Amino acid sequence: MMIAVVTLALAAGAPTPEVRPAESAPLFSRPEPSIAEGADALADGDGARALDAFRKARADTPNQRAIVEYDVGQALAAVALASAQQAAPPAPDGTAATGQPDPAAPPPAPQLDKTMVDDAQAAFSRARGLAHDPRVKAEAALAAGNLAAFAGDVDSAIAQYRQALKDDASNERARKNLRRTLEAKKQQQQQEQQQQQDGDKKNDDKKNDDKKNDDKKNDDKK
Repeated sequence: MMIAVVTLALAAGAPTPEVRPAESAPLFSRPEPSIAEGADALADGDGARALDAFRKARADTPNQRAIVEYDVGQALAAVALASAQQAAPPAPDGTAATGQPDPAAPPPAPQLDKTMVDDAQAAFSRARGLAHDPRVKAEAALAAGNLAAFAGDVDSAIAQYRQALKDDASNERARKNLRRTLEAKKQQQQQEQQQQQDGDKKNDDKKNDDKKNDDKKNDDKK
């Protein structure tokens, strides 16, 4: 049985998770027509067809059932992203300070449907709970972390990546994604702190200007 791979576009400014390579390890390989059909559908960008195929897949062992749930989660995530991209408003021009369009302005991030994200996360959670092999458990936690990162839930992503490493300390993708997400969170906090400082300075400058103007008016009256 093959774990299907889906690569999701990220929100602007979000860390870039590293997903499973297309080549599956022997642990995840077993001839299963529905899984193969679902994987082909995902490759074609058809998450709905992939979801239908994965739900028909036969699984006889706990690890096989876990892998089916994993694939169902990936298909649900693909459907959520496709729906968000279709509903997203047109990208703004990103007008720069010069009044001209800014080509460097990032496009708006698609807003993932919370119900769809929750359904996908539930599938990943079932996959981890069913799995007996720690490597399968780690893959399920890693996928949950990636989806959380796509949805902009950085804290949940960090928690899932840490869980993946508890399940399988050799999972280098979980380690890399954890590091990237922690770095992104640190940068975001620094930006928010700088924005707060800039806002405080602007307010202080305005207060000083107002006081100077009031003092000048009072002097003119004397």
